[in-house]
Amino acid sequence: EAMSCGTAIIATELTATPYTCQDAAVYFDAFKSDDLCQKLQDLYHDIEAIDSLREKAIRRSHALLSYKQSAKLFHEFLKPIIDAWYAKYE
Repeated sequence: EAMSCGTAIIATELTATPYTCQDAAVYFDAFKSDDLCQKLQDLYHDIEAIDSLREKAIRRSHALLSYKQSAKLFHEFLKPIIDAWYAKYE
């Protein structure tokens, strides 16, 4: 949601965030709180970097599937599995 609103993002490299955000975020080391503070200060003083992140975030959000598309694909993936499970117990 943040990317689609054009928000500058600061995130960790944990989980799927780097895949999702790609170059539309600034990443910090989740195990070093001072790294987060430093990245926040860096962005606070660099309006051009914030503007660049905002533009990249909007572009990246358009490249991702919508919630509706994701839900449809997930349903298509699960339906045969669930149908087979129910058939087994009927």
